[in-house]
Amino acid sequence: MKAGLEIAALLLAAGLAGASTASAGRQHPVRQDLQETEKRLQRQKRLLEKLQGRSTRLLEELSRLEQQDQQLRNEQEQAQQALEQCRRRLERLARRRRKLLHLEDDSRRDLARRLRILYKRGEYGWLELLFSSADLGQALERVRWLHRRARLDARLVGQLERLQQQLQKNQRQTRQQARQQDRLIAELRGRREQLQQLRQQRLAVLGLVRRQASLRQKALRELVRARRRLQGVLQRFEGGRQSSSEFSSWRGRLPAPLARWRVEVPFGLQKDRRFGTVTRHQGVDLRAPRGTPVRVVFPGRVAFADWFEGYGLLVIVEHGGGFYTLYAHLDDLRVHKGQRLRQGQLLGGVGETGSLKGPYLYFEIRRGGKAVDPARWIKH
Repeated sequence: MKAGLEIAALLLAAGLAGASTASAGRQHPVRQDLQETEKRLQRQKRLLEKLQGRSTRLLEELSRLEQQDQQLRNEQEQAQQALEQCRRRLERLARRRRKLLHLEDDSRRDLARRLRILYKRGEYGWLELLFSSADLGQALERVRWLHRRARLDARLVGQLERLQQQLQKNQRQTRQQARQQDRLIAELRGRREQLQQLRQQRLAVLGLVRRQASLRQKALRELVRARRRLQGVLQRFEGGRQSSSEFSSWRGRLPAPLARWRVEVPFGLQKDRRFGTVTRHQGVDLRAPRGTPVRVVFPGRVAFADWFEGYGLLVIVEHGGGFYTLYAHLDDLRVHKGQRLRQGQLLGGVGETGSLKGPYLYFEIRRGGKAVDPARWIKH
């Protein structure tokens, strides 16, 4: 914000000062400032285009991440369905195996019972079977039936055992498939979580880029407004003639604009303690209570007395000879544009209009469009 204030001050003050100098022999300072502003506009536009391009790429990446997540979601659902099928198949196999076990037990009991019968009959049992039959044919038929039934029972038990083995094999295979599906579901879940984390990171970056783009757009609008103001200043003041002045003879003897003050930010290069950046301060920040009278340091004509963005209520006084003084953040205005002033005349009071740090006076001296150190001009 402070850098924006200094830029605005440089543009306006240099424009007013340059408009009062002779235009012969060199390019007008206001036109130089217009060219510089145009360069800044182009830089801001390029930066904004880069941010917009980055925003577009982030949106495309987010779209791809959404598609990948949807694909993984579909694969996860398919794996879950396959797992459910494996579980249902295991339940069916378990039920079938229980039935086979019961049938096998019954068959084994029947076989054991018949074998016991054959064993108990022994050598004399067959004679009993023979004499109890109506004839020899019936006796032989009974013997054949017992043996045939025993063989059938034995064959059935064997078949049941083989079925049990096949069922056990199917159960092992199905359990293995279920474990594979479990591992696949866990893997897909992990990949989706990674995608979600990446998506959140990209959303955060997108928010930052959009905030930066918003700031760039705001700066761009401010530069456009500054360019328009400069063009207006150039139209009003271009072609003005430089007059002689006694201002330079008052170096070191000018009265201060305030009766009491404290220098909060001096003139010149200033280093930001937080960010370590170095900026040039074109004037001085004089801390004083709100309402403290602000007086003009030298006779002159009011070149500007109005609200100026970043400076609040601002008074610019032309003293001739290319000299201007600026008084910013005033609480009120007691002069108007074009008014002739005597030395020490009241301009207004200390205020905080356009200020971000409470009431103070921003004071600046310009000579030929260049800011000079007020400390070398004000009498202490």
